Amino acid sequence: MPSVTVLCESGQIYTGTSSTNRVSLSGGDTLTIYHDMFSAASSITVSGFSSGVWTATNSVTINDGSVANKTVVSSPTTGNLQLTVTATGYTTNYIYLYIAPSTPPTSASKPNPFTVSSLSNLEPSAVVYFDTVDVTGNTASATSRVSGGAYQRKSPTGTWTTSDLTVVSGDRVYLKGQAPSTYSSSNSYSLSIGDLSGSNGIGYDWETATFAATTKADPGAGQTINFPITSGQIDLGTVINFFAGYNVGYGGYVPDNSMGDFYRGGDHVPNVTGNNGIPTSGTILMTDFYGSETRWFISAPTSVFREIDTTTGQSSYTTTITYNPAYFFGGYSPGAKYNTEYRNQSVVQIFQSNGGASALSITGGSSTYTSTWNLTISMTTPANTEREFYGYIPYDARSRWDTSVTSSGRIYFWIFFYGP
Repeated sequence: MPSVTVLCESGQIYTGTSSTNRVSLSGGDTLTIYHDMFSAASSITVSGFSSGVWTATNSVTINDGSVANKTVVSSPTTGNLQLTVTATGYTTNYIYLYIAPSTPPTSASKPNPFTVSSLSNLEPSAVVYFDTVDVTGNTASATSRVSGGAYQRKSPTGTWTTSDLTVVSGDRVYLKGQAPSTYSSSNSYSLSIGDLSGSNGIGYDWETATFAATTKADPGAGQTINFPITSGQIDLGTVINFFAGYNVGYGGYVPDNSMGDFYRGGDHVPNVTGNNGIPTSGTILMTDFYGSETRWFISAPTSVFREIDTTTGQSSYTTTITYNPAYFFGGYSPGAKYNTEYRNQSVVQIFQSNGGASALSITGGSSTYTSTWNLTISMTTPANTEREFYGYIPYDARSRWDTSVTSSGRIYFWIFFYGP
């Protein structure tokens, strides 16, 4: 039975759905809406039930810990729709749904799935080039469409355009965009290929990949870490490790060691007052780094949201989440997160779990600070079973260069196993 869990926290309403992550229903299905018993709001109201889709069109008010059921008519109007969720004192959000045909056809223009990697730690306003996408699997011509300000073309020397392109299997789509003009900002883009005029939805007519260009943090932000050498002997290795970050094996980050990256305002050295002795161009001396500084901060990895279908024939289903320094964000340099030690003692706080503690397997973690922090949590459920896990992993972090400088945070996760 399709279901949605609604949680209200810190002025926000969370539904676990989005315009690219919709709950799919067909004629005769019943949608169960659950108001999380740990929600801060005493009740929520859900509205927007149209007569072409639902057997009853009245809005429903759901108390904390209660559920409401709505049934789809036998021959509904198909396509994307959304329900409005409100609660007093909280920002309105939506439950995103897709009403599918009983036997939806797949368009001959729909290609195989593809992905485009996001780019981060970019200079403001930088022009960036994303992964190329090979169009495969479609037996009819398709439309390629970009959004968000991205540009596309079909050959390395073609004309960049934001307009639609006609592509066939075997074509290659090239992509570029521009980073935001400010620090710590992100531009989001998408590429859709297939029969974009179709009526069956993304799952049957076209494939879409979303990607982003994110700028580096403001070089003046964060806590100040002082370069450890103020006079006497100084070596290049210390400069590289301090500003560019230790390579501890996670994520494959290795500084390129170009001295141009160590100019003030370069890839590794923030343009702050404490670094006025480091030039922005021309000759650079090792002694220029005496008395210099960098900026340190750490922020949590992006929250994990996963849905696992338990009806596809296996005896059990497992999802695994592993975290290490490569998953974190922070610092001025791309490798600054490796100038950090982490600890967490393998503690996972669960706000809600209807699967019980035995469904969790936790390995790794550390009760003391370490640069190679690694934590893995696995969640398992039997076939044809519905379970929900919502919680967070608490962590502490501190600078490897100045252990008195610390930070702490939480890595949030939402895991839904859904069945019949």
